[in-house]
Amino acid sequence: MSSLSEKQPCTSHRIQQTKPAIIDELLKKYSSTVNLSLCQGAPFIGMPPEAQESVQHFLQDPATAKQMCEYGDVVGSEDLRRLWGNILGRGYNNQPKFPSDDLHSLDTLFPKHELMITAGANQGFVNIVLALCDSGDEVLLVLPYYFSHENALVMAGVVPRAVPVDVTTFLPNIEDIGDRITEKSKAVVIVNPGNPSGVVFPSSLLQKISTMCKKRNVWLILDEAYREFSYRDDDKTVFSPEPDEHIIKLYTMSKVYGLAGWRVGALLYPKRISADMRKVQDTIPTHASLLSQFVACEALKHSPFYEKDNYISMMRFVWVQFCEAVKKAYCAVSLSNYVLPCGAFYFFLPYDDTQYIAEKTEADDSFSVDFLATRFRILVCPGFSFGMCGYIRVSYGRIKPTQAKKASLHFGNAMSALLKEQSRRRETKSSSH
Repeated sequence: MSSLSEKQPCTSHRIQQTKPAIIDELLKKYSSTVNLSLCQGAPFIGMPPEAQESVQHFLQDPATAKQMCEYGDVVGSEDLRRLWGNILGRGYNNQPKFPSDDLHSLDTLFPKHELMITAGANQGFVNIVLALCDSGDEVLLVLPYYFSHENALVMAGVVPRAVPVDVTTFLPNIEDIGDRITEKSKAVVIVNPGNPSGVVFPSSLLQKISTMCKKRNVWLILDEAYREFSYRDDDKTVFSPEPDEHIIKLYTMSKVYGLAGWRVGALLYPKRISADMRKVQDTIPTHASLLSQFVACEALKHSPFYEKDNYISMMRFVWVQFCEAVKKAYCAVSLSNYVLPCGAFYFFLPYDDTQYIAEKTEADDSFSVDFLATRFRILVCPGFSFGMCGYIRVSYGRIKPTQAKKASLHFGNAMSALLKEQSRRRETKSSSH
């Protein structure tokens, strides 16, 4: 009989170095405490009613229900790829009108690129890392970065290298990116609009980054999960460089189409790496769930993006309410060191004066989260999850327009109290020394 003191098999060093699933941990810890969740990046919109009816009819038919039990195409169903490809490739002003419009072929839309359906954008990013990178390679992540990107890299033995940003804009300097590209660099990752910053990258900056990546022979990975969420001027989608031989793009059905639980994403990559991308896809999920792909198809047919302007308008209304609440919260303590986003559905907010942010630790972030959760019953994410201590991420995606004024006012009062409390703690600590 083995002794309990004997060594037992353990997990890999890579997974031990990976950060915990922060959203899961926060929900477990505070789910019974909070009544206003500004933590998870999910929208309030759900599946279109017409799509729900189509799914019900589909599953009631024994023949079609049986199809869901078969294997499908590794790259995804042709119907979904063509529908989604037309929405992605034709531009806002030339969106297809289902079901009457003829759809362009994928070869017409993307002659040198392949569109693959994945089990969510996160799984798509893992595909990219495994297909492009060897252990020890480096990938540049622009701060504040999406935590799942960092975790995917660490799990694969790839080294994430953080690129600093101007904290008054949350945008990087092109020279700072270039200085960090080495012989080990495989890719630069840009999330546009940003998660957690909500910042939209100017087209001129993206073009410069793309040109530099091409010259330096590194990939540019563009995560465009929030491409439709742009609140400035008359933008319908954020700017995105044309597909090129060094560019890979990620998309999702989780945000503007409200299908987060169905786990449907997509990758657009050069056909020259198709065989290698298919190796990864076939090995991990084989293909995205057939039922999820059918649901996504129906969502696109009944609520394609050109009909979503009303939803984006509703989200813009919520954004305006939270912008006003943030401005009032900082004004109450005579601070103005926040960045108002103009995309996605996030704020990334400092909880102290800029001159003290560099001193902040994970413990300070955790205190801020706990302060808001226990005293105001509001749940947010700590900045250290995104590579920057001294901040919190606030997600207003689940707030409906009818709830916006009340929710934003409550958050604004809580944020003002947090700023005052962090200032008090800092002064107390300083006087004790």
